[in-house]
Amino acid sequence: MNRPAETPTQVVIVGGGQAGLGLAIELGQRGIRCILVERYSSPQQIPKGQNLTQRTLEHFYFWGAEPELRAARTIPRDYGIGGMTSYGTLLSGYKYDWLQRELVRPYYFTDNERLPQYATEAVLRHRLSQLQSVETLYGWGAAGIEQDADGVQVTIAGRNSDRRRTLRADYVVGCDGSRSLVRDAAGTVKKIPVQSTIAHNYVLGVALQDDDIWVATAKGLSHGIRQKNPVQTAQVLRSHKASHQK
Repeated sequence: MNRPAETPTQVVIVGGGQAGLGLAIELGQRGIRCILVERYSSPQQIPKGQNLTQRTLEHFYFWGAEPELRAARTIPRDYGIGGMTSYGTLLSGYKYDWLQRELVRPYYFTDNERLPQYATEAVLRHRLSQLQSVETLYGWGAAGIEQDADGVQVTIAGRNSDRRRTLRADYVVGCDGSRSLVRDAAGTVKKIPVQSTIAHNYVLGVALQDDDIWVATAKGLSHGIRQKNPVQTAQVLRSHKASHQK
């Protein structure tokens, strides 16, 4: 089911992750009318993007969302949230916070923070719901983008339905990740061939099984390396990387 083009807005933001939500808040606080389009109805429960730097928290302060963000923290307040070494478990009393971000605290306006990306997005979504100039369309994804002399037309589709809508705007912004439809429409997507040296040397994962270490690269799981100790393993990996850079 298609709907005719709707009343134009100023900006359509495609992608409602942290970047898209942050941009929508920035624009909304300035009274700029915009529509945020995000394919997922709720944040995805994936533990990624956990570290929020001091600079990031400065944005949350000016967005009026810093107190709520800190209240959503899942790690105990007195526990290290930077790089650290622990014994036994991550909640062990034997730990060393070697990154020591507090040493640079005097140079920043606020402290850093740590919590999963889905928790951060939940805070941003709540703050965005308080801004009247922003419309949010969760559960919708961009299906097509066209530009003309008067602006842009964005066709969106329901994630779990056959519904379609057409949005008009002066601008469209792509915050839709590595497979960005917006960047593709603008002709700014750069793809690295899988067979290239850069793609081959990009390590996707390392797994240990008994005495074997398996290295997964963009070409696939193709290397099983016998390990005797950490030093020998590091030497083998450096040698393997050097051989593919020649």
